[in-house]
Amino acid sequence: MFSNVKYLSINKKDEDWGLTVTTAGFQSIGPHAAYPPVGHPSRYWFQPATGRVLPEYQIIYVTAGEGVFQHRAGKTPLGPGSLLLVFPGVWHSYSPRPDIGWDTCWIGFYGAFPDHRATKLFFTPGQPVLDIGLSAELVTLFTTAIELAKQQKTGYQQALSGMTMHVLGMAYYMMKNALFDDKEITSKIEKACMIMRDHPDR
Repeated sequence: MFSNVKYLSINKKDEDWGLTVTTAGFQSIGPHAAYPPVGHPSRYWFQPATGRVLPEYQIIYVTAGEGVFQHRAGKTPLGPGSLLLVFPGVWHSYSPRPDIGWDTCWIGFYGAFPDHRATKLFFTPGQPVLDIGLSAELVTLFTTAIELAKQQKTGYQQALSGMTMHVLGMAYYMMKNALFDDKEITSKIEKACMIMRDHPDR
C-alpha cells in the first residue's frame, strides 16, 4: 500500500530553493477498502467526516474511480481527470466512493514560488477542483516525481521542485484550454495512452 508513497525530510538548503517538496505518492483504493489507509504520518492522516487543515499546498490528481471533495463552500464530485488544489491553512476533506474506490497521485509542497502564484491568483482556494481531464503526460510527471522522491539522490529536492512547477504549469495550461477541447474524445485518447504505457507487453 505504501510502496509508492514517500514523506521527505527537509533541510535549510532545500527551503532556500523557493519550492520544497514534502511528500509524493500514488495510492489505489479498492471498493469498500478503509480510507484513508493506516500508515500516513499524523500530520497528514485525517477522518473524512472531520477533514483537516494542512500547513502546505498539495496537488491531488484522480486517475480512476470516483469520490468527493469537501470544502467550506460545499461538496464537489470527483472523477478521472479531477485535479485538487489544497491550500495551506484551508479546511478540506476528500474520499473515494466506497462502492467504487479510486486511484490518486499527489505532491505536497511549500515555499515562496507557490505563494507568489497564489498571490497573483493563478490558482485560488475559491476554485479548489479543476476538471482538466485525463492526461498521460501529467501522470508521467507524477510517476517520475515519485521515483525521484523514493531514490533521494543528491539534489533530488531541486529536481522535484522543477517537476512540481511543471505540474502546476501543465495544470494551468489544461485548465485554460479545457473549454476548447472535445473532452470525451480527448479523455478516451489519454486513457488509451495510459493503458498502453502501463501494459506495454499487451
